[in-house]
Amino acid sequence: MRSSRRGFLAAAGGGGLATSVSPLASAASPSPPDDQAWLQSLLERYDGFGDKASGGPGDTACGAWLEELLQGWGYACRRQPFEVPGFELRAASLSTGETTAPVIPQAIVVAAGAAGLTAPLRLASDHGDLTNAVALIALPFKRWGALADPQVAKPLAEVFARGAAAVVLVTSGPTGEAIALNVTTHKPGIPRPVAILAPRDAGPFLAAAGQGRAATLVIDGQGGLRPAFNLIGRL
Repeated sequence: MRSSRRGFLAAAGGGGLATSVSPLASAASPSPPDDQAWLQSLLERYDGFGDKASGGPGDTACGAWLEELLQGWGYACRRQPFEVPGFELRAASLSTGETTAPVIPQAIVVAAGAAGLTAPLRLASDHGDLTNAVALIALPFKRWGALADPQVAKPLAEVFARGAAAVVLVTSGPTGEAIALNVTTHKPGIPRPVAILAPRDAGPFLAAAGQGRAATLVIDGQGGLRPAFNLIGRL
């Protein structure tokens, strides 16, 4: 699942963070915090940590960096530890015929194994039985963020009720990328494999699903609980 540390940088980009700590930040940095180059360097540093699924290497490194920044601005910091479901990925892909594309396993991850799940690929929009099929859901165009969004949760529930063995979601949106969706650990996870496919890669798979051709979904890795932390700063 995705870390909320991005909110800190969003505040910086919008000027809210710079306004609240500008005297201290100016002292800690040769550039004023409202300087465009300074803000750009923050965003590039944040992006450089890579994937920030909670408790993963990118999330932990990002948290340590934010802690260092806050301490430099005079904040007293403490970490609030907790455990979160994680997944150490080895391989994730969707293939049909000669076409293969990477996918993002959707948290809370249910593995499909190294050999993968091979089954007919079917469009969720085609009504009817989906028993033992991999259902392909092409989501409407928007900025996607959460699995609980009714435009995701409802079609997911419907295809699993129709017997789907696994689901591939196409996160249609302005980036053309596969967008992993935020989840809560306060509700049970989905008990079958779910993966995210980039809309820019979706064309051949939409065609294959329209014909019910076989596809193989690979989600291979190791799941389990791992440590994570919230960062709390007081000024």
